[in-house]
Amino acid sequence: LIFLSASFKGFKKDKALIKSEVQRLIEKKELTQPTRIKTSGSTFKNPINQTDKKVWQLISESVPLKKSFGDASISEKHCNFFVNKGNAKLEDMKNLIEFVAKSVFKKTGVNINTSHRVTSIKREGNSVIVSADNKSGESLNFEGDYCLISIGRSAYTDGLGLENIGIQTDRHGREFPKYRKRR
Repeated sequence: LIFLSASFKGFKKDKALIKSEVQRLIEKKELTQPTRIKTSGSTFKNPINQTDKKVWQLISESVPLKKSFGDASISEKHCNFFVNKGNAKLEDMKNLIEFVAKSVFKKTGVNINTSHRVTSIKREGNSVIVSADNKSGESLNFEGDYCLISIGRSAYTDGLGLENIGIQTDRHGREFPKYRKRR
């Protein structure tokens, strides 16, 4: 599911305080999470109903952190982030996710899960069908013209022709709608 725009409601605050807080959060993220590289983001949910440990702690004590499948590997900076070191395929990421989940369960008895698990991506005519299972085991299908695979927080949209259909993006892949108010 991809959102190309959203509206948020907020409240006024001193601009300098906002900039200071944003800078603090950016610095914290830089220290604790892989940035500026292709990652799957935070892969597993914390198993709050099974243990007090964070999922990264369970992974760290259960899995050889140098493990990889193809170009899919575990981040050296935060082991709940999986990295695409170049040309990782969907199958590589799925294999790494399954290996980590099984290893954690075998070592700790704790089941770790993603919120959705992609089971297939296929083209049918002019459409793309993405099939996924949610955390309840329900199978879901999403249909669209394109499947944008987001690995990391900066979208890779080169060559998709978004500009040809009127979508302008900044260097991070965020859309700038025509109706956005400029101040």
